Amino acid sequence: MMENHVKLPQMKSQTPGGKSKGIKRHPCLRPLSRDHLLALIGAQKLMKTSRQEISIEEGLSAFANIWQNEITIHLADEEAILPEFIKEDSDKERLLGDHKRLREFAEKLAEEYSDESSVLALAGEAGAFLDAHVRWEEREFFPRIEQTASKEEIERLLALTDEVEAKRSRNRNCDSRIRSKKKKQQQQN
Repeated sequence: MMENHVKLPQMKSQTPGGKSKGIKRHPCLRPLSRDHLLALIGAQKLMKTSRQEISIEEGLSAFANIWQNEITIHLADEEAILPEFIKEDSDKERLLGDHKRLREFAEKLAEEYSDESSVLALAGEAGAFLDAHVRWEEREFFPRIEQTASKEEIERLLALTDEVEAKRSRNRNCDSRIRSKKKKQQQQN
């Protein structure tokens, strides 16, 4: 009798003390992966709004700020960079379809509502969808790109994401390759 094998999601590495090290990501995808933290914060704000843990105004304002200043840029970057590295049509369809749905959610959340319960429900649905999308990218989609890309494709993707990272205003010290170069330079001096 054949056994059914289920592929488990990629697990986080643990230190001896049990502290999570996070998902290991190839440097070619780290800039896009780092953006996901802010998207998850936006998702949490929406879900907290839906559970009435924070006010509608606070939650929608926080999400709108993250959406405008981070997520829209991230979505455009992914859509410009990743399609040429996607081997499965279903991944491309899901990526672009999810992005379209996220934009629709953002438009709806920006509208004025007279019915508080509708806003709470929409915030919960949008937050859960954004959370699930980010987790799909991190646990399934990005690992598939890492596993199926050729060495040449990885180098090209690295060059493209380095360009993206150079445009970002965040602290460049968060990239381990930059930290390694600085450490080597300090040791040589």
